[in-house]
Amino acid sequence: MEEYMVPAIDMEEIGERIKKLRKERHLKVTEISDRMGFTTPQPIYKWQRGECLPDIVNLIALSKMLGTTVEGIILGDEEMPSPYLQQKAA
Repeated sequence: MEEYMVPAIDMEEIGERIKKLRKERHLKVTEISDRMGFTTPQPIYKWQRGECLPDIVNLIALSKMLGTTVEGIILGDEEMPSPYLQQKAA
């Protein structure tokens, strides 16, 4: 039987990663909030502080906006560029 290692989820680290990626893309918290249809930017601030994580639907949308994959946000797999960035470059 093949052994599978479950990755550790560090919410604060994920929050820092979200903040870093957002800044690299020159996006404001309010821009992300507006694009995601939130009435306030509080959910994004909570994600960045590591207080909570985006649900799967928001995580997918966020990964597209930040030009990475879901794994890139959660695990920090920088080697996995977003297919959305590759489409835009073509």
